[in-house]
Amino acid sequence: MRYLAIVFLCYILFRFIFKILAPILLSIFIKKSSQRFEQNFNQKQSNQREKEGNVSIDKNISSASNKKSDNVGDYVDFEEIND
Repeated sequence: MRYLAIVFLCYILFRFIFKILAPILLSIFIKKSSQRFEQNFNQKQSNQREKEGNVSIDKNISSASNKKSDNVGDYVDFEEIND
């Protein structure tokens, strides 16, 4: 009986502490993630600032797109038939 009372009191205490600490921890987490988002956004904005009128093109060249494969398949010649 004493064991059940201790477990019940620990459960009630845990719930009470969790109700107090959860909003605090959640607000800290939201603030940190918003700061990270702002830093990333400002970093991208500062990288994109160039003189007006300048154009820059970034190309992502993958090695797979440059390779031609001889194993494309069979060529099938067809004729269009008018009915």
